[in-house]
Amino acid sequence: MSNKFLKRLGSGMGAYAYAQIVTIGSQVFGLPIYLHFWTMETYGEWLMLSAIPIYFSMSDFGIVTVAGNKMTMAIANSDIEEANKVFQSAMLMTLYLTLAIFIITIPCLYVPDFVWLDKPGYRIALVLLILSALISVFGGMVDAACRANGKYAMGTFLVTTVRLMEWLGSVIAVYYFGEIVFAAAGILCGRIAMTTFNIIYTAYSVRTLKWSFRKFEWLTVESMLKPSSAFIAQLLGSAVSLQGTTLVVGAILSPSSLVIFNTSRTLSRLLLQAASIISKPLWPEFSRLYALKEKRKILKLYLIFTMVTVIILTFGYVFLYYMADLILDYWTSGKVSFIKDLFMLIVLVACIGGVAGLTNTLLAATNLHVEYFYLTLIGSCIALFFVSEFALQFGLDGIAMIQVTYETALFLTGVIFVINKIILKKITT
Repeated sequence: MSNKFLKRLGSGMGAYAYAQIVTIGSQVFGLPIYLHFWTMETYGEWLMLSAIPIYFSMSDFGIVTVAGNKMTMAIANSDIEEANKVFQSAMLMTLYLTLAIFIITIPCLYVPDFVWLDKPGYRIALVLLILSALISVFGGMVDAACRANGKYAMGTFLVTTVRLMEWLGSVIAVYYFGEIVFAAAGILCGRIAMTTFNIIYTAYSVRTLKWSFRKFEWLTVESMLKPSSAFIAQLLGSAVSLQGTTLVVGAILSPSSLVIFNTSRTLSRLLLQAASIISKPLWPEFSRLYALKEKRKILKLYLIFTMVTVIILTFGYVFLYYMADLILDYWTSGKVSFIKDLFMLIVLVACIGGVAGLTNTLLAATNLHVEYFYLTLIGSCIALFFVSEFALQFGLDGIAMIQVTYETALFLTGVIFVINKIILKKITT
């Protein structure tokens, strides 16, 4: 491994570590803060409300992610003209899509009789959260531009700071006003302010790509539709698995059961987030090596870092086995019950997902993900169906077992795709 690669990887891991610190910190400190000002019931309703906008964060239909890959490959081959065509075409298409979805969706929230949205301010809060999610989609062009130019660390830092600012906005709003609608308003304010800064800063610091629409080409957009639709399938699969389960547990069992389940899942996902510090910074490297047809180097990185991930997650599993009850009791001030068997099943889900993360990154970074991500969506829908059918009969333990089965099947399927798409085939770009 060259010094340049190690330097890029080190800075990327540092930036992604910052991203995970923000994610973990907002979860760790957010729960006791919200429970201090809200009841368990209100917090459970907030979890359900804030789970919905994740679907709107896919409003670009995966075009931003595919564009990032194509731009990285184009710049690796010194084709700046092509990189700008992809960048500007993706940017304008994303703007059109997010505006159209906002205009269509918002009136629909006020037509049907959604009983659970009838509480004062809940509909407005959902509108604000949806708008924030749509802005995040367009803001994703910042990350794509930085990643394509070898500035993965900078892009990750900027995008992560947006999340930090919106979380701080939410906490400040809850502290001063207490209502859910103000928490949503705080998120939106943080999102708008930091996204605006990011676009201006990136326009001046990444001069290779121009923030305009002059080189927009429909044919360029068209070439991205198939792989981008698969990214949407993957994001939907993740949303169905996480937010879908959140909504089902809250609706079929109770908001209080949801708090127990989500709190355990949040703590367990510390391991998944630790694994992503290893896998995500490899994304631009996989794209670059694929453009240069360096199959041997790709497979070497894949195997080495898979083994590293397995070792880290094994230590993490053992640590949480002995320490989770103390951590949870201190974290929630004893307000959330610790159920060890349930918790360790959820930790197992996170560990399997963490190992699978490198496979997902490799396939996604090389645009070889299409069939695999469609299978991800189908599998997550099947898993959610079983969750909804057996939630009352088997409770939270049954839900956790279904997710263990789903993650295992997903991981094995991903390995098969890596073998067939990369190991056994000649690389073509």
